[in-house]
Amino acid sequence: DTQSWVLLGRTYRSQDQFDAALDAYNRAIALDPNNRVAIERAEVIAAKNGGQFAGEPWAVINSILKKDPKDGSALLMAGSAAFSEGRFKQALAYWSALRPQLADGSPEAMAVDNALRAAAEKAGVETPAPKAAAPGAAGARISGRVTLPDAIKKQVRPTDVVFIYAQAEQGSPMPLAILRTTVQALPFDFSLDDSLAMSPQARLSGQSHVTLKARVSPSGQAMPQAGDWIGTLPHVAVGAQRLVLTIDEMVK
Repeated sequence: DTQSWVLLGRTYRSQDQFDAALDAYNRAIALDPNNRVAIERAEVIAAKNGGQFAGEPWAVINSILKKDPKDGSALLMAGSAAFSEGRFKQALAYWSALRPQLADGSPEAMAVDNALRAAAEKAGVETPAPKAAAPGAAGARISGRVTLPDAIKKQVRPTDVVFIYAQAEQGSPMPLAILRTTVQALPFDFSLDDSLAMSPQARLSGQSHVTLKARVSPSGQAMPQAGDWIGTLPHVAVGAQRLVLTIDEMVK
């Protein structure tokens, strides 16, 4: 059925077997020509072409947006394509049109918010105001830059998810603060504080030192998977600034 072909296409795509992935997506579209599958297929074509969206990928995006200017999948990919081409103001326009469709606080909204900040910075325009830190936690902030070596960047997709998070040095591995962006936004200037906590009982302001991590997740899963790429800074003081965290180790 359609879903089986889509899942097969995603599997081949994750293994960089682009021709096999395209064949699976073609079979899925033959059964059910929906926008989501068409967008995924276009992304595979772009990946096969070295991350270039010119030609059929843009044609697919524009065709879908012409019929439905609010199509979320097309807006997301259009922003990614424009960003990769250095057209940062256009990326802002696409992602800004997408953002109202996403629930505040959702992983998707967080990813788009971070993408908007990255695009605004690249475009040299005012960035969206960050959330205020929790009351009494003004100093509970860690900031710096996440980088990815070019040799590794060639092995992942521009749209792969990147999680940046702080964990307690002992106890629960649940992040004390976490944000989400994508490979194409790297190098990425980040700031973690209590406004990015997953639980009011587990926050940066309750720690003196933490372990800082950044991870590329091709699957988009919050839990580490084999094949992810990760970078770690141990024993980071809460309040530290201008850190440099390099993603340079494969999860096995």
